[in-house]
Amino acid sequence: MRGENIFNQKLSSDFLTSVRDELFEWHRSKAGFVLSTESIKAFYQIRGSLGQKPAPGAIYSEEQKQSIWNAKYNLRATLRADLHLLYVEESKPEARIM
Repeated sequence: MRGENIFNQKLSSDFLTSVRDELFEWHRSKAGFVLSTESIKAFYQIRGSLGQKPAPGAIYSEEQKQSIWNAKYNLRATLRADLHLLYVEESKPEARIM
């Protein structure tokens, strides 16, 4: 989800539902087994943000959009940290099987 999609005035609940559904499928795959505790928390945060109902008038408020943006950023940051940790673990000599 790019910022231009999130902060678009025509952000629809259908779009957010499709993103949420894709995240569920991703989480149910093998990727979900290697998530750190922080990434799992971030996943639940973005899941909650994507599940918000629009403000009155069927338009998402700026606060709701900012919540989605922050949750997306947080998930990406925790996933980067997880990948870094996996890389560090793999590069340790004692982790190699001979």
